[in-house]
Amino acid sequence: MNKKFLKTYLSTNSPSTYEVEGQIVWKEYLTPYVHEFITDNYGSLAALIRSKKSINHSPYKVVIEAHSDEISFLVNSISDDGLIYVKSNGGIDYTIVPGTHVNIMSSKGLIKGFFGWPPIHLNHGDDKKIPKEDNVFIDLGVETKDDIIKLGIEIGDFIVFDRKPEISNRCIVSKSLDDKIGGFVI
Repeated sequence: MNKKFLKTYLSTNSPSTYEVEGQIVWKEYLTPYVHEFITDNYGSLAALIRSKKSINHSPYKVVIEAHSDEISFLVNSISDDGLIYVKSNGGIDYTIVPGTHVNIMSSKGLIKGFFGWPPIHLNHGDDKKIPKEDNVFIDLGVETKDDIIKLGIEIGDFIVFDRKPEISNRCIVSKSLDDKIGGFVI
């Protein structure tokens, strides 16, 4: 197993619909093993490996496919008190996001933040809230909307989990593992 490639590939931010960074890492790794790469109008990347039969126009073709995207969020709104509210970009279980560190992919680079949530002593009893898309927020430790804008963050910016891969002899723990492991196996 090429752990260096796998760590690099899993660490590369590639939110759904903006997967180019992950594709670049995959393409660089596969270049010595393939004959040609094809990119379509949607940004999909395919690698072609030709056998002697396929060069001679054999009717048989095999496609092995994998994704390089990851679950992510989009900046949906910014409150006057400097909190960022999100929309999902993929299937999200919001009960796991409070306290999770994230990277916002802004025009000025990656901006670190975390999903905030009211502490347990303020969120209990009959009024207890459950985390969901309309009530979780990202906190950057700033105080105003202007502070957020000065960081280069805009509505529609991608947000990805800030999680480095952990690879042992028994298991792999990482963001984006569900899709990128297919690209690794190929």
